[in-house]
Amino acid sequence: MAKYYSSTIAGGKISNDTTVSERIVNTPSPIAKKMLNFVQEMGTLTCKRSHLSARSRLNSYLIIIILRGSGTITYNKKDVAVKSGDLVFIDCNTEYSHCCNMDDPWEFTWLHFNGPQAAMIHSYFLKRNGSILLRPIDISPYLAQLHKLFTIMAQKNRDYEIIASSQINILFTSILTETGNTNQQSNTNEKMYLIKEYLEKNINGKITLDTLSAEFCISKYYMTRQFKDLFGTTIVQYLTFCRINHSKKLLRFTSMPVAEIATECGFEDACYFNKVFHETEGMTAGKYRKLWDTKNK
Repeated sequence: MAKYYSSTIAGGKISNDTTVSERIVNTPSPIAKKMLNFVQEMGTLTCKRSHLSARSRLNSYLIIIILRGSGTITYNKKDVAVKSGDLVFIDCNTEYSHCCNMDDPWEFTWLHFNGPQAAMIHSYFLKRNGSILLRPIDISPYLAQLHKLFTIMAQKNRDYEIIASSQINILFTSILTETGNTNQQSNTNEKMYLIKEYLEKNINGKITLDTLSAEFCISKYYMTRQFKDLFGTTIVQYLTFCRINHSKKLLRFTSMPVAEIATECGFEDACYFNKVFHETEGMTAGKYRKLWDTKNK
C-alpha cells in the first residue's frame, strides 16, 4: 500500500541524477475530503534520462500532460504510447507505471486529486473518450488552468480549498468537452450526440429504435447500448424526458388544452400523456399547471 501525504510543501524542488521535480504536496481538511475536489499533489517532472515509476492501490486520480519528449504509460496491463501535447487521466487505484523513452526523455506536469465524485468523473471520461489518453487540439488552456491551481495551492489564501475545488471543476469541464481525439470511440460518441440532438428536435414525431437505426446507419442494438453507456439513460427514456420537459413549458406558458399539448409533444392521446406525466412528475398535468399558475398565487 502506498504511503500518502502528511504535510504541505509549497514550491519544493527535488533533484537527483535522474530527475528534477517541483511539487506541492497537500493534506486536505476533513471538510474538503467530504465535499470538495481537492489537490493531493501537483507539480512538474523533468527526466534527464529513462526513468520508470510504478504504483498501485493509490487512493488518487492522476492527470498528466506531456510538455516535451515521449514515453509509455502502462495502465491496467496495457501500454499506451504518449508524446508531447498528450493528456492522460488515470485512476491510481489501478496498477500503473510510466517510463520515458531513453532517447527522448520527457517533461510533464501532473495533478493528483480526489473528491466525492472523482470516480464518477473518471468513469465518464473513459466512456466518452474510450481511453485514458486524450490528444487535445491545444494544451495551452490546460496548462494555464494547472498553473492557476498551483498558484492557489502555493499561496494558501483564505478559502483556498473552495477556490481550488472550483478550479479543478474548470479543468474537468475542459477535459470532458475536448474534441481533439479522432479515435473510433470518439467518432461513435459523436454519432450518439447527433442522435440525442435528433430526439430533442423531433419530440412530436413518431420515433422508434428501428427508424433511428435506419436514419443514422447504425445497428439498433449497438446504438441502444452505446447511448445508455454514454448518457446513463435509454433512448426511450430520454425521448420521454424531452417530451415531458416540453409539455411543462406549454402547461406553464400557454393556455393550450391538455389534449392539444399531448399531441404537440408526441403522445398518442391525453390519457396516456397524463399517465406518463404522473409517473414522471408525481402529479397530473392539470395539477402541475395550477401549481405554476401565477393567477392563483
